[in-house]
Amino acid sequence: GYIVIQDLTIDQNGSTGIGLHSPGQYGVIRNVQIKNQAGATTYAFVANNSTLVEIDNLHIVNSTNGISIGATQPTQYLTFKNCSVEFSLRGMTTGTMSGCTFLALYLETTSGATPVHAIEMINSEHCFYYNLGAELFGATPTGTANAWFHLRDCDNIHVHGAKIYDGSASIANSTFWSLSSRLYRDWE
Repeated sequence: GYIVIQDLTIDQNGSTGIGLHSPGQYGVIRNVQIKNQAGATTYAFVANNSTLVEIDNLHIVNSTNGISIGATQPTQYLTFKNCSVEFSLRGMTTGTMSGCTFLALYLETTSGATPVHAIEMINSEHCFYYNLGAELFGATPTGTANAWFHLRDCDNIHVHGAKIYDGSASIANSTFWSLSSRLYRDWE
């Protein structure tokens, strides 16, 4: 805990490993870019067993999978500010996550991608998204229920000011929200 990571670029150069693990407790990650992550089952940024970590200006570029939170151990009270993920398979996946806040999270598929989802939340609660944005560029998700945002077994998920943009002429094959959870939302 009490770790500060800032002003750093991690070029994974096509490697399949994890680019950066979140500090355990009371950490700060600021002005970090992770690029060129290629692992089909790993993520560029991972937070497991993390508490009270602030992530400002994390930018993931040209990755297969972007952010994983609480996949193997519960994670709580993370704050993401002004973060972006450019992905081809999964933008963000959560497991047991609670009390996390996302301020201005932007997700974008890479050109020609066949993504699984933009966000998949499983077993998460009391989380807040403000100014959530996604540009999909005509891609159709291949994952659970073909949904861009899939929430399962979640409670008290608040989404305020979300904007989803599809660059294609038709979005007939896409489902934006797949819900089996309690969601409070306000989006365009």
